[in-house]
Amino acid sequence: MRTHRLTALAILLLLALPGSFAEDGVSFGATADLASAYHWRGMIVNDEAVLQPGVTLDAGSFTFGVWGNLDLTDFVDRSGEFTEIDLSVAYGFSAGKVDFELGAVQYRFPGSDIEETEELYLTTTFSDLPLSPSVSLYYDIGEIEGLYASFGVSRSFELGEKSSFDLSASTGWGNEDYHAGYFGGGGSALSDGSLAASFGFTLPRGFTLGVSGTYTWLWDGTISDYAPMIYPDDAGFVGMVSLAWSGD
Repeated sequence: MRTHRLTALAILLLLALPGSFAEDGVSFGATADLASAYHWRGMIVNDEAVLQPGVTLDAGSFTFGVWGNLDLTDFVDRSGEFTEIDLSVAYGFSAGKVDFELGAVQYRFPGSDIEETEELYLTTTFSDLPLSPSVSLYYDIGEIEGLYASFGVSRSFELGEKSSFDLSASTGWGNEDYHAGYFGGGGSALSDGSLAASFGFTLPRGFTLGVSGTYTWLWDGTISDYAPMIYPDDAGFVGMVSLAWSGD
């Protein structure tokens, strides 16, 4: 049933592609992030250095992406191996002064006994409002079958023609199925929070360089009690250096 849903979604997106190509053409992008750890929604997946490369293809309002996490140490005895590969597709559009993104992500975990799973999501961003608030809803249609929601704010400061400084904060909420799937227990409650600061620099030939720091934590006491059974800790800091490229 899960495969049928994903196949139907892929067919609908492929049918829409010709118009997207004709309307705006195609562009490509690539990223390479060197991080001190891998945190995701408050979960410390790996508390040591990782490399996270990604590639994207933009066709009109559609974006197709592949992202991976490569462990650089033996924290989970997988040094030099990809422990996660995510495949994504998204469609972006605007209505008035509100931006929307509708998409799907498949999470794969090569070389492990963790089952792959899929999420559908919708993100709404009010970019004209102070702090550009955004609300995202994710529903897992695969192994977890849980609901996760996040609310975020951000502010960007131009430091010069080719540099910027950004601040952001977010908080997440999960239902009982979401917390049971990722933590082994816990009811519907606030799940995680994060605070981030970053510097961005525009380089020649379509490259950009970023340096960031993010602190993440788990809100709910019950979830925090479960977290150490699976993850190294319930809070932590991630430093990251990012190199990105975009071109037609």
